[in-house]
Parts: sequence; structure tokens; C-alpha cells
Amino acid sequence: MKPCTIKMASNLKLPAWKVALLMYLSLQILALPAANAFVTHSRTRRVHLNDDKPRTATAMDMSARGTKTRPIVVGTSDYSNILFGKLQRAAAIFGTNIGPPISIVSDELSEGKKLNKFLWNSFCMADSGPDGILEEEDLLRPLSPWIPQADIRGDLIFVDAVSSLEDSKETSESGGLFGFFGMGKKKESSPPSKREDKGDADANPINEKIIACAAERGCDHVFVLVDESSLQACKEILRKYSDNLPSTIMCLGSPQTKTSAFKSSTSMHPTKGWQSSRPQDMEGEMIGPVTISKMIEVDENDNIDDQKASKSIEKTAKLNELPAEDVAEVMLQISLRTDRYVPPEESPRMVCISPGSGNDNSDSDGLEERLNADYFTRTGGEQARKLAGNVQTVSSWPILLSSLGYVNGELGKRKDI
Repeated sequence: MKPCTIKMASNLKLPAWKVALLMYLSLQILALPAANAFVTHSRTRRVHLNDDKPRTATAMDMSARGTKTRPIVVGTSDYSNILFGKLQRAAAIFGTNIGPPISIVSDELSEGKKLNKFLWNSFCMADSGPDGILEEEDLLRPLSPWIPQADIRGDLIFVDAVSSLEDSKETSESGGLFGFFGMGKKKESSPPSKREDKGDADANPINEKIIACAAERGCDHVFVLVDESSLQACKEILRKYSDNLPSTIMCLGSPQTKTSAFKSSTSMHPTKGWQSSRPQDMEGEMIGPVTISKMIEVDENDNIDDQKASKSIEKTAKLNELPAEDVAEVMLQISLRTDRYVPPEESPRMVCISPGSGNDNSDSDGLEERLNADYFTRTGGEQARKLAGNVQTVSSWPILLSSLGYVNGELGKRKDI
């Protein structure tokens, strides 16, 4: 039986299936401009920033990207990469209501490679995903259906204002074929260094363009990690946009009763060879105990002798190093367990994190060791439980985060299990 053919006007014979395919493609091409016009103009919102100039942000329909809140991690420092991996794990857990995270980078080739290398080694061969990396230049462009990731309305922003711009970069003296076979000499990665405050207005510890973009496009909240050298600058930048963008600052160190001083300078370092235990719950995994305390601003001229604060400060003065993995875990829990709405007059809300003693009290909570809750311990037998091992977790997140107000203690827990 001969296949059906259609004779064209130019005496050119084509099979019927080819004609049908051409007609289908023609209809798709004709429908594309109308579809783009619908998506582009589906929702327009006007936002007023502090410059009293109304700006128009055209946002894509949320149905095109899903209704879950997306975490947006700025940069690829050690802390940011750890936080990205933990957020990626949390996105797959029941009840968190967040989508896959996105990393904002200045150079997709080099920084994306660094992020994926870290995820592969520390999170069991994970990667950033097909839409997990977005260049800063594309984020700051006017919204377009061609870059759907730039629509950050309702999303969460995470910023590292502690690590330096050259944090733990590995460079090779020889590349190409020699570098591929490992014959190039690699410089050893150095521990993260703190930013130097040179008094330059352009040397802000955080990128104000990204903060302004987040406020303009209606982000839900921004979470910033700072230390004593970057606290003041970050606080001033975030307060400029507090009417449209609630924010939280977590500062490394123990607070004094005065705003301008810290009793001990707490540093943050990644743990060499650390690998995630891949828990499938939201209890977290910790290396050591931490203390979370609320930072209360008072007049610098006031001479307040807070005996309780002094004792807490003296207790942690010698313990001035924190694992970056624990800092990222606490920031993750704060973003998912506490209320994200902060009144403009109270934004940014500020807390301090420092090494804890491990004793249960009002602002520090001890650790407990428990069986790792992963797929194998849930479905396997005794041998699988032994192979999964144990993890250290905070015994009570509501107690540890009590200085932030309401804390969701049931996050990730299913009542039907």
C-alpha cells in the first residue's frame, strides 16, 4: 500500500504527515506573539520606593512558575553554598512549601562550577538543577518571559555579608589539557577572610542593587548574615527599603548592652570534609550547640549593667568559632519556622548567633543524638539503620529561636505517619 501524498501547486509531492507537521508548526509560530503578550501583561503592579518615583514592575503569572516560595541565594561563598544545599534538601520535604533554590552569580561559568562541585561532594552528587543558576545581570534586567527566574515576587533572599569576595577560590596555574589530567599546580584554598572596611561608599558588604530589585518586585523577606564590621552598613541599606521589604539580620558574635560593641568577635569557618547525612525531616543536623539572642538597640550614652548578659558573654568569650554548616542550618530554620512579616518600623529584626554551652536555658538549647531519618531507616531493617548512622540535632527549635517570637515546632511533621 502506497503512503498517501498531497500534490502541491508547484508539482512538489509531500507525504501527508509532513504537511500536517508543517501546518502544526505554522500555527504554533502564529500563536507565540499572542501568548507572550498575555503572559507579559497578565499582572502589573506599581511600587513606590524611597526616591518618591513610582516604578512599574511587570510580573509573570505565578502559575507559570508554580505557587511555592523560592529561596534566592546571592553568591557562592562557602556559607552560601552550604545554605543552597540545605535549602535544596528542604524543598523536597513535606510542609516546607518552598521550591528549588536559585543562586545569583556574577559569572555563571566559574561560580556555577564552584557551586556544583560543592553540591556533588557534600550533598551526595547533587547539582544546582536546570534553573538553579541566574546571573546578576539577568536578574536586574526588566522582567521578560524569556527569563522567568527573574520574577522574584514572593520569594526569599539570602545574602552573605561576612565572607570576602575571594572566599575560598581555587585557582590553577595551568589549564587546558594539563589541568584536565591534574598536572597543573593548584593553590590551596584559604579560609574565608573578613571584608575590609575601607570607608569607601561603593564597598558595601551587600549588593544594594539586588536589595532594591527585591523591594521593587515584591520579595517576601531578605535574610542577611553579618558580622560586627558589616552590621551598620547592612542595617542602613535594609532600612531604606523596609516599607516594601521585611528583613532579618543574623550577626556573628555576642551582643553588648551598647549598640556599637561586641564582647567577642565570632568567626565562621567551613568544616573540612563535611558531608550532609541527608536527613528527610526538618529537625536539622548540627556540629555543635549554638546560642541565639536578640539584639536590642539602646543609646550608646546609656550605661546599662545587665548582669545576665554579662554572664552569657563571659561564658562564650573563649568559644569564638562557629562551623559554617551550623550557621547555615540556623538561618534555614529561622526562614522556615518564624514569622516573615516584620512591621516597617521594626525592620530589620536582629539576632546574634554565637557558640553555646549545650545547656538548656532560655536562649541556648542543647543537642541530642538521634537516628538519621532517611529513606533507608524508614523502609529498611536493623542493618539499614546501622548504616544510616546517627545525627546531632537541636533538642527544641522553639526554645532556641524563642527570641524571634512565634516558632513553628511542627514543621515537616506529618500527622499520618
